Amino acid sequence: MSDDNQQQQNQQQQDQQQDQQQDKQNQQQDKQNQQSQGDQQSQQNQQGSDQQQQNQQSDAQSKDTGEYTLTLRDGSPLDAEATARVKEYATQLGLNSESAKKLLGTVDAEVTKLVTERQQQWNELVTKQWPDAIKADKDIGGSNYDATISDVNRALERFATADFRKALNESGYGNHPELVRVFAKVGKAMRDDKFETGGEGGGSKQPRDLADRIYGNKAA
Repeated sequence: MSDDNQQQQNQQQQDQQQDQQQDKQNQQQDKQNQQSQGDQQSQQNQQGSDQQQQNQQSDAQSKDTGEYTLTLRDGSPLDAEATARVKEYATQLGLNSESAKKLLGTVDAEVTKLVTERQQQWNELVTKQWPDAIKADKDIGGSNYDATISDVNRALERFATADFRKALNESGYGNHPELVRVFAKVGKAMRDDKFETGGEGGGSKQPRDLADRIYGNKAA
């Protein structure tokens, strides 16, 4: 065999090998393209499914909006009017029933917290601050405290009805320093109910006016 024929055969074999390699590469590329297209289609299908689910949820929320009933828990400081206002506000925001219930729960919790804080402050004022102020007062407290309590009780027993005393105790105003001061003066006036000498010559005795004994001599 001549050298030229041998070279031609070798070249043909190389060309065949290159064609085979190219075919393999093309097949692999086609497979990758098919897989990629399949993944994209699967992703698009999933996105379409998610969007459809979101649309269904949105439609359900739209249908649910404004058609709910809100109920207060037992012991809530809110009333029916407040609940109606929360429902109206929730409807304006386009909330569904679950979100509206959460909104009502949030409002209820905040109002309950505020009411509790105010009640604690009131209790502190009635049971601590007012009694301390009475005891520290130079006129009705200190060494005069026991006499003040006695005078207050005397006035209440004489003039106050049972309902009035109950209201003082339940409201806490029975510990108000100025109210105690007034009743202490009334009780002291009853205790000191005496005759005093009137006029310059002191020839006659007249009972002091009750208002004068409570508030002092107002004459100019």
